Amino acid sequence: MANNYYDKYKKLSDPEQERKEKEGYQMEYESFALSYLQLRKLIGYLGILLPFFCMGSSYFYNNPILPSISHYYHSTARLFFVIILFFLGIFLFSYKGSDKYERVACKTLAIMAFLIALFPTANTICKIKDCYTDSDLNSFIMPAVVDLPWKGKFHLFCAGIFFVLLIYLVYKFLKAEKRHSTPNKTSIIIYKICATGMILALLGIVSTMIIFGNKSDGWGFPPTFTCETLALLCFGFSWLTKGKTFYKKP
Repeated sequence: MANNYYDKYKKLSDPEQERKEKEGYQMEYESFALSYLQLRKLIGYLGILLPFFCMGSSYFYNNPILPSISHYYHSTARLFFVIILFFLGIFLFSYKGSDKYERVACKTLAIMAFLIALFPTANTICKIKDCYTDSDLNSFIMPAVVDLPWKGKFHLFCAGIFFVLLIYLVYKFLKAEKRHSTPNKTSIIIYKICATGMILALLGIVSTMIIFGNKSDGWGFPPTFTCETLALLCFGFSWLTKGKTFYKKP
């Protein structure tokens, strides 16, 4: 009996055993942290990919860039536009966040991404009565099957909430970085630039929609599309920064 107690005590106090347990815990923690960082990077890459995919589809079909990113729902790029938004929504919904406010913001963002894909913007490019000829049916712009004005308004509402929450999350990232015992100065600068860029982009979207509406004639890069691209680029780079993409270990 004494030997059993001795063996048990020796096992618990063995430095080698403690070292192995610590290393195992460390490896498990690093694996979890890595997957979490990868999720952040995926969200960032999808945000950056969306506007470039839209531009690429226009150039591929030799078509001018559409008035806004949302208008690509009414193009032959619709399937990929919806897939990117749905993947972005799934990843945002899976993201846990650092506190309850960040978690609520990410889940709301995910829902907005789903709704933006499901309720498209108003199709002001191609009217229903003009979309029944063979040439129109085979063009880059797809015909509007149903004309429901309330869908376009609901889409704008969801998009507005989406962009406001993107700015809020960058603000949260900035605050979290500043609270670190050793804050990364580069990350702080990137977050500040991204937050400023997204605020300017949102103001630009509102202004251009009021002044120009959805007109894209005469613009190589339509104003609304340009502002949305800026906002998504800032969003993407802020998430890549949060995923330590640009972080170098000392």
